[in-house]
Amino acid sequence: MTTSSTSTPLLRWPPPVAELREVAIAGLATTAQTRQVGRFGVSYALEALRLALDDAGMVRSDIDGLYSYIDEWPQIEGSPSNSRTTNWASQLGIPIRWSTGAANSGAGTGVAAILDAAAAIGAGYIDTAAIVLGLSSAT
Repeated sequence: MTTSSTSTPLLRWPPPVAELREVAIAGLATTAQTRQVGRFGVSYALEALRLALDDAGMVRSDIDGLYSYIDEWPQIEGSPSNSRTTNWASQLGIPIRWSTGAANSGAGTGVAAILDAAAAIGAGYIDTAAIVLGLSSAT
């Protein structure tokens, strides 16, 4: 679009974009795949998180973004809920600045969580994200 008298653009297209930071996956882990009875989903999630942090050479305090889906917390009744992510700050003993239920989006593949975490890191909202899934149900 231009003005009629000067041919000066009124809009700049494409619009300027802030410089994005590079993003990488630094650690990856999984727990033993079992149908063990008596273990909560949060237990599997915490184990996988510890292993992934070890794999990346990081510690819990490095995490400031969390994408989780846990099916069972001790002494919490009801169906799985991403709202339980608020329990993570106390479980991990660290503040969480960014959290979403994206780990259960995209047909449960976790792809949405990876994309959302990459966008949040790239834009500078967080420095490190953990994507954690902990299921104890035998499905």
